[in-house]
Amino acid sequence: MSSENDPPTGLRFDLAYGERGDPVSDGPELRERINVLFDLIVATISRNDARFEIGKFVHRELGVQFRYSGTMGYYYDFEELFRSVNLRLFLASLTIIWRALPKGQRREGWIAGIERIFREENTYYRIDDEGGVHNLIDAEYERTRRAALAALDGSRYAATREDFDEIQSNLNRLPPSYKGAIEHTFGANENLFRLICGDAYRLTKDEIDKHLKRTIVSHLGDDERSINASMQLADSFSSWTKGAHFYRHRQGQTEPSEAPPQLGLLIVSSGISFLRWLAEIDRKIHLESGTD
Repeated sequence: MSSENDPPTGLRFDLAYGERGDPVSDGPELRERINVLFDLIVATISRNDARFEIGKFVHRELGVQFRYSGTMGYYYDFEELFRSVNLRLFLASLTIIWRALPKGQRREGWIAGIERIFREENTYYRIDDEGGVHNLIDAEYERTRRAALAALDGSRYAATREDFDEIQSNLNRLPPSYKGAIEHTFGANENLFRLICGDAYRLTKDEIDKHLKRTIVSHLGDDERSINASMQLADSFSSWTKGAHFYRHRQGQTEPSEAPPQLGLLIVSSGISFLRWLAEIDRKIHLESGTD
């Protein structure tokens, strides 16, 4: 008799009991499974020259030489392509192949197969319905990012937006640079912190206690409940800045190691939430003062 804590019936042993660890960006198993999937998809196309025509299209679009001369004429060696090209071109080839496949079941099978391989090989990636490959970012992070983006609308936040945009640029790298994203998350928060607290110099616990808390109290009036909650948030913000410092590079110091993906994304996502909170404080201040 099975219980709700048992792994799903029929799940591969390595997926049911293996240590998943952090997501990976590349690997021989990933590439070999993609190669086998390609063979299976092409085998369902009735045209005898399907592989050659797809090869010509990929060759033209990707700009990589993988055409060879054999006893029966020229052929395209997709196994060599998948195995040997760099990661950027490997991932790009998946999209180009989708475009070259006939519309309908073959394209759908390509998407479904790659999606499954990405998931089972524990990669950084996802594939969209038109064959585009993207870094895997969870839905909660994306909601947080979009809300902060809306809060930073307006010329007053132009400098903050520069750092904010660089957060996503770092997460879109192959593999993602979480420490780079943390650096720019901190930079965006520090920029906005200085806008609010003009006398502040750096984003540190002491400066938060000295300037931000005082600013919050002065604009919340006699609302004791909101003041107490905001002071707790300010303390959490202080703790976040201390945690982010571990992944920030400073002149004369050793370059920090890359942050683990789950931890890195958590630090970035939390920092973006604080960024939205600061933007709301800033807007409230300027709404009350009647300035732009």
